[in-house]
Amino acid sequence: FEITKIPIADGGDFTGDVLLRNLGGDWHTMEVLNPLGQPIEARFGITKSGVGIIELSEASGTRLLKETELNPLITTTYGTGQLIKAALDAGCKKLILGLGGSATLDGGVGLLQALGRSVFG
Repeated sequence: FEITKIPIADGGDFTGDVLLRNLGGDWHTMEVLNPLGQPIEARFGITKSGVGIIELSEASGTRLLKETELNPLITTTYGTGQLIKAALDAGCKKLILGLGGSATLDGGVGLLQALGRSVFG
């Protein structure tokens, strides 16, 4: 028998790296808001075929905060929405969204706000 090693990911940290390595494409870096609303640099990918790769943990992940800052009652996914908007603005018609590693429990409300949507009337 033959063993073939392939990288895998669970949808959290570094899922985008695995996908872009296997599908081909480039990272694009931009300024977004972290889970506490502070500006940071985060990445989104675009594959060779034009699919956007968004990793929630890039903009809204626990790895971006100190342990004392982890508070799901005040954190947001707004920065992830900014990454999605940038990928759409870059012409991506399809997106792959990795949702692991989140520092928030906002249910995507911040993400929708960054896309100009509201869930409250």
